Amino acid sequence: MMLIREIIKKFEEIVPKQIEWEKDNSGFQLGDAGREVEKILICLELTEAVVEEAKEINASLIFTHHPFIFHSIKTINLRSALGSIIEKLIKSDISVYSAHTNFDQYKNGISYALGNKLNLKEMRPLVVEGEHYYKITAFVPEESADKVALALSEAGAGNIGNYSECSFQSPGEGSFRGSTESNPYLGTKGEKEKVKEIKLEMIFPKWKESGIVKALRLSHPYEEPAFDIIPLKNKIPEFGYGVTGELEHETPAKEFLTLLKKTLNIPFIKCAGNLNKNVKRISLLGGSGGNYINTAIKEGSDIFITADLSYHMFFNADEKIIIADAGHYETEIFGLTELQRLLEQLFSPEVIIIKTKNITNPIIYF
Repeated sequence: MMLIREIIKKFEEIVPKQIEWEKDNSGFQLGDAGREVEKILICLELTEAVVEEAKEINASLIFTHHPFIFHSIKTINLRSALGSIIEKLIKSDISVYSAHTNFDQYKNGISYALGNKLNLKEMRPLVVEGEHYYKITAFVPEESADKVALALSEAGAGNIGNYSECSFQSPGEGSFRGSTESNPYLGTKGEKEKVKEIKLEMIFPKWKESGIVKALRLSHPYEEPAFDIIPLKNKIPEFGYGVTGELEHETPAKEFLTLLKKTLNIPFIKCAGNLNKNVKRISLLGGSGGNYINTAIKEGSDIFITADLSYHMFFNADEKIIIADAGHYETEIFGLTELQRLLEQLFSPEVIIIKTKNITNPIIYF
């Protein structure tokens, strides 16, 4: 068993909460983070049926994709659907955690799961939005530069794509005068000193800042290390919405759409565009992705698969692209398999991960 707070900490090291959409409400939703967990039940949507399932299997934590609590709650009416679920959760000692737009952007999250089901090759994010990189610049005596660089690397700095321990080091001269209260590593207190130093520069994700600064202070020999933290415009390519990939062979659009219906187990797909052409480059975004139609067009994609499109959005297809609205639940449900796989990698065998048996899709095809 593990504590809920331990599970959250380890999960968010892989899928950081800080990359979520600014208006989202991912994270710990309800319960006691200090409680132990033996079983986790995962679902897209938290419903009363899912709560009952958690009680039956003795799962003390429910892990959802869509936040159970999204907007502010001013009153809790126990006779309402929300209030009834909250009451059952509290009485049953069941906690809730949600990974929403941060898991949407995770490199093996919602959209990648659907892309894998469609056998897309060479997948990459459709759009990378967040500017999450910071840079630390530290000034270190020459003999300590490698030690400090290693400590910063172990704390999460210096990772660029498939490369780690990346840094830039340039020589220079530092000067200082220690007060009578100081205890300088080099030189004599009260006297002006000049020493040969290395200017050490490394980038890191902003959510690792506190750990990076702590590592610098612990590894640096100076009593008061000099350093800068600088926000960058660089984007982290590992995190982004949607994916673009390639089919192995060019395929007639109608044949591909038939495969898509079969894969998603739905009776129809709302489409716009020229269905008589062939398709090879596919863009998709699980859930609501209408704002990214033009992005898919710029990618040179033959078709864009998403959900929740309004009538007027379909006019963007023109002759440039095929647009397919394949359903919100349907384009996200395969993400639960990836979520289960990730949680098992992180927490098994201490914690058992169970995927809900309930179909939480409120939409009925009639």
